[in-house]
Amino acid sequence: MEHSELLNTFKAIIGNSYSGWHDENMYAAARFLQNLSPEDRDFLANTILNKPKYWQERIAKVMHQATYNERITILTRLLHSQYLDVALIAASALEKAQAVLEEDEKKRVAEILSGLHLHPHHMGYYSQLEGFLERLERA
Repeated sequence: MEHSELLNTFKAIIGNSYSGWHDENMYAAARFLQNLSPEDRDFLANTILNKPKYWQERIAKVMHQATYNERITILTRLLHSQYLDVALIAASALEKAQAVLEEDEKKRVAEILSGLHLHPHHMGYYSQLEGFLERLERA
């Protein structure tokens, strides 16, 4: 499958910014992503930050529920999203996966954590990310 065909197929699964996002969409997206070749997964990881917020957010939610190790590459890319909601979901998923991160990803988690006071509706993530950052610093 060519990369453009891959993205079109995935786009059909996740819909658009106005379409509903239901459990069946998430499961279909998870199956699709799990069956990607390593090359296609790398392509998706390398292009994900160029996608609209809804793409990034939906992929982050799928990766949060996924259990395969290859999700870490996509999640670390999403950690650098310009959208706080997406970065928070990615950080939460990385914490859930007990991922070991490189220094720039650790710094990004710290940046996200320090910026949460500006967004009170995201405070539920604070203690989770604080614990994650402490675990990363000890590793």
